[in-house]
Amino acid sequence: MNYKLALSCLLFVWTGTALTHTSRAQLFSGKIENLNNPELAISTLRDYVFWQTDTVYADQEGNFSIMLQLKSPGYIRLWASNFRNETIYMLPGTSLHIEADGSDSPTFWNTQRFSGSAALYNNYTADISRNEYLKSLGYNAKTYQLPEAQFVEFIRNHHDTRDSLRADYFRQNTSHGRPENEINDFRTIDSIHSSYQKVSAYRSYIQFLPKEEQNRFYTAYIEPFARNQQDDWRYLSSSNYRWFFATYLRRKFDSQNETRKENGLETWPYHYYYEQAPGLMEQYLIEPLRRYVSEVLLENISMDYPVVNDTLLSSFNHYTTLLYNILDHPQREKLYREKFSGLRDFRNRTAIGQPAFAFELQDSVGRTVNLDQFKGKILYIDLWASWCGPCIAQFPAGHKLEEEFAGENRLAFLSVSLDDLERDWKSGRTQHHPPGQQFWIKGGMKSDFVKDYGINGIPHYLLIDEKGNFIAYRAPRPGDPAIREALQKALENSKPGEK
Repeated sequence: MNYKLALSCLLFVWTGTALTHTSRAQLFSGKIENLNNPELAISTLRDYVFWQTDTVYADQEGNFSIMLQLKSPGYIRLWASNFRNETIYMLPGTSLHIEADGSDSPTFWNTQRFSGSAALYNNYTADISRNEYLKSLGYNAKTYQLPEAQFVEFIRNHHDTRDSLRADYFRQNTSHGRPENEINDFRTIDSIHSSYQKVSAYRSYIQFLPKEEQNRFYTAYIEPFARNQQDDWRYLSSSNYRWFFATYLRRKFDSQNETRKENGLETWPYHYYYEQAPGLMEQYLIEPLRRYVSEVLLENISMDYPVVNDTLLSSFNHYTTLLYNILDHPQREKLYREKFSGLRDFRNRTAIGQPAFAFELQDSVGRTVNLDQFKGKILYIDLWASWCGPCIAQFPAGHKLEEEFAGENRLAFLSVSLDDLERDWKSGRTQHHPPGQQFWIKGGMKSDFVKDYGINGIPHYLLIDEKGNFIAYRAPRPGDPAIREALQKALENSKPGEK
């Protein structure tokens, strides 16, 4: 699943070696031409746990500026409607100015250039992203089809090359006037970030291995990285490092569940992970990582909150209390309590039989259609995007499902793209062949549709009856056998021709 955090809160302080810097202001400015939307989201990492997001608006020429408060060096995020850069490096007391063409994501990455006292590090990252030789060594879908030994060698070669390019860059760029210890810190952070990106590739490869080989591969190539837990800001600044330990903890739970199955015991349901997580964190993670993973789990619970049954909801309230204790942050706890209160209201508005929210879609020839035009049809809606791997992985099952119900004209399958740009939807549609009727939501993940429907991760599936009411706010995926039962039941409950 693709999860996004856009959180804002007051600062809090831990004791420990990771937080020893004094907060200082720095100017981040830029001129980004050809912006499709002047709204820019700029996020700074707070205490290595959550992102504080500020929204700024560029003027007609694409100029913007903002003063940021940072306690330590690290990455900030710049998000626009059609591009993202999550590896902009800032230091307390420095300034940074970016110039680029924001027409689309490839153009942005190919044209971005930096000036200011933190420019050295960001021009390195920009140059690396444009390096044609490194691009030629990049991994793609075919890479994951390689035999294990070749795959491991391929990934290692890619990252070894990146390490060499880093060394060459700083050897050649000597007239920068930056302190040597500052440069060494950046090189360490970049190396950590790259290493845990490599681990992410290993994790993705596991799903292509036979089940009996997966544990061996994990133990050999991934488990060693879990032993390298550091209460050190250079490690904690890396999103790849932090996210690895969120997935590592889940792996521990899944492994214990697999052992239960092998021993003939009843396996735990997925939500029991929230019950087990505090104990697993105590056993396997250092304190800063426990706080971070607690934040991740609270966000995950918030995504499940609108759709779980009433019995499970009371358990979720218990789980959140356990996680609040680990997070140990009254302001964050207050924020989440308010968020869950709003989700309870949203839950009532998306219950079975409640009217689905009005929407407008654009079809493949540019016509606009709305929900009312589908009255009389049961709708199975697949929300996807061209950048969403898990979405695309469900397309073969979606085609098969559509074929099984081909003779039923009361049922319509809709694939609705949440790509920010229409051309990305069109190219993704051509490349990946989503099932059903093809539509696009103008505005993508920033559209009113996404806000109204509370979509914070895709793939997401909706099931709406012939009257335009919810059958399931979060319907089963095409690959889940439960969807066939849900569709059949919906057809049985509907009356032909009724609107």
